[in-house]
Amino acid sequence: MKKLILIFIFSSIVAQGQDVFSLDDCYDLAAENYPLVKQKTLLENQLSTETEVIDSEKLPQISLLSRASYQSDVINFPLPNSTLQGPNKDQYRNELQINQLIYGSGVIDAKSTLLQKTNQAEQLAVDIRLYQLKQRINQVYFSILLHQEKIELQARRNQQLQQQLREVKSGVDNGVIVASAQDAIQAELLKIQQETTGLEGNQQYLLKALSSLIGVKVSDVNQLHFSEIEITNKSSLQRPELNFFQAKKEELTANQNLISKETLPQLNAFANAGYSNPGLNMLDNQFQEYVFVGLQLNWKLFDWSANKNKRKSLDFKKEELSVEAETFQLKTRTELDEQLQKIKSLKQIIEDDDTIIQLRQKVMEATYSQLINGSITASTFLAEQTQFYESESSKLIHQIELMLAKQNYNTIKGY
Repeated sequence: MKKLILIFIFSSIVAQGQDVFSLDDCYDLAAENYPLVKQKTLLENQLSTETEVIDSEKLPQISLLSRASYQSDVINFPLPNSTLQGPNKDQYRNELQINQLIYGSGVIDAKSTLLQKTNQAEQLAVDIRLYQLKQRINQVYFSILLHQEKIELQARRNQQLQQQLREVKSGVDNGVIVASAQDAIQAELLKIQQETTGLEGNQQYLLKALSSLIGVKVSDVNQLHFSEIEITNKSSLQRPELNFFQAKKEELTANQNLISKETLPQLNAFANAGYSNPGLNMLDNQFQEYVFVGLQLNWKLFDWSANKNKRKSLDFKKEELSVEAETFQLKTRTELDEQLQKIKSLKQIIEDDDTIIQLRQKVMEATYSQLINGSITASTFLAEQTQFYESESSKLIHQIELMLAKQNYNTIKGY
């Protein structure tokens, strides 16, 4: 495993003129460049705009009323010898109204707090979706490493077969080995070339997939810096979901606070200025200017426990969130135990791989010696050689799976 890592650290160092990215770099770049990140900025702008709307409730509220009407009857004054006249049946009013909140029992501040808590929860919901990218990045990142290791393995096998082909050709020329042995090895070399082409094609696809995730072009595997993975020994979970559950509870508490203030008294000052026919003096049947000012107290004294029940309903929602948080933690702990068991199993499997490789190498070397001596066919040797390289390939797969399992463990825990 250490040898595998050192190879890629060296490859990264020699990748001059290119940016080199570690796995943590990929996480950071995804958090900066992934399209979903734009939603956080939009939420910030939305919070700023809606806060201004709420704060405007503290300012004077000005409105204009203009009305024309016709009514079928009006007040009459049936007094003998009276010169009083009732208003006209057609009436007109233009009025400017100004209302200023003097005391609102903290309703506006409660609205502002609720808005902030709601926005915070929405921001954390975006963080959760961004955090879920980490496992996708893990999968792609280590798949690239696996393909590169397989390509290197194929290159080593190709180099070995080229050397063996020269030796076999010499044996054919000397009449020790049949000519078909040379053809068999050449066919195997072509097969290796095909497999390498397929691996390189898949690797390029994976590099493009990683580029899409992090928002930066990665065109060469040497731009990736692979290092040893160690699982975190910290016991606490640091998942954004837990922060989200807490933020939603705080949002519900802020909502309860707002509801509780809605029944408290509110005092407003008002002023009306108008020009109408009739005016305030309804006995003067002509257009008049008028002004009146005053105070208005609103206090909802009794609501049949509606306000209390609304707040109680939100308490139930808080309890639901607590259950969700508890369920999430249990599920996460189960996933961590699963990853730990997987890590333990893979370590044992890799130890077995080493033993298998040693045995396969002995068999391969023995059959090659027999091939050179002309006692077996090339097909028998190539079958054993294939078994040897398949065992090496299996070890590579298990090594990458072990690294991925360790990183997934850290990701699941929130580190």
